[in-house]
Amino acid sequence: MFYFKKVDKDGVVISVESKSVEVPSPGFILATRQQAEDFIAELSAKPPVIEVNWKALYANAKTASDKCDVLAERLGLKQQPTFQE
Repeated sequence: MFYFKKVDKDGVVISVESKSVEVPSPGFILATRQQAEDFIAELSAKPPVIEVNWKALYANAKTASDKCDVLAERLGLKQQPTFQE
């Protein structure tokens, strides 16, 4: 089995793959089995933390909704509720 890794500009491994042929996918370089296993173990050890700024998300959605309402009115389309507060 052949193992390959993809690293970012700082040299941090961002993806791994294993194949039965020594032909890496574009952007991948040769890696060791241990490097591939370590990367996979790290993924399962810590779930990603996703922080959401709900206030900003709501404001952006409201702005987009308002713009859609204005556009529909200018085009003479039947205005339908697009966002409820």
